[in-house]
Amino acid sequence: MSAFRVPLFLRGEVVEDDWVEFGGRGSGRAFLAPNPHHWAGQLPLASPMDLRDLHAVPFAEILDVLDALGRALDFETNPHVRQAYEAGFNVTLATDAMTDVRAEAHEYSLKHVFPRLGETGSTQDILYLLAERSA
Repeated sequence: MSAFRVPLFLRGEVVEDDWVEFGGRGSGRAFLAPNPHHWAGQLPLASPMDLRDLHAVPFAEILDVLDALGRALDFETNPHVRQAYEAGFNVTLATDAMTDVRAEAHEYSLKHVFPRLGETGSTQDILYLLAERSA
């Protein structure tokens, strides 16, 4: 069976090229993903103002997208999510590649929300660990 292909979702774009293989945890299954070193420079934001185009999107539209995403990622109804979980794949969140308009909300999410969703770390830490696994 071929390896999973895990595209990169970056700033509203789906990236599906420059594939590299990453090993699963322990004896977990390998997967292919775009080379993170190629895209790392686009992850951190120099300023929250770099997201100003997002501010033009109506809040109701953002809620609709998040609602649809939540339903699409439901463990009970999405066989891909279950298959990835059973293969030992987990979510990793680059904490220095996300922001919030309110610093307090961002700090709260970093401490209380994101750790419940998956593993967290800086972009540099994640790239280092990925490079170690693929070596």
